[in-house]
Amino acid sequence: YVLSLCIQYGWAKTHPVTGKQVADLGALDKWLKGTHKIGQSPVKKPLNDMEPEEMSKAIVALENM
Repeated sequence: YVLSLCIQYGWAKTHPVTGKQVADLGALDKWLKGTHKIGQSPVKKPLNDMEPEEMSKAIVALENM
């Protein structure tokens, strides 16, 4: 779901092998770290390190952008 939100916001790039649009994980990483030009995550840590309630906060923030 998070990756589809990234693509909806234009955080996408073309996969070099398939040619399909995929989520730009670099843009998501910048947003999570708070260095992206269009906002920042309320929880400043990698997705894999987030607790379920922290992940919910990050998803709500992405949905409300």
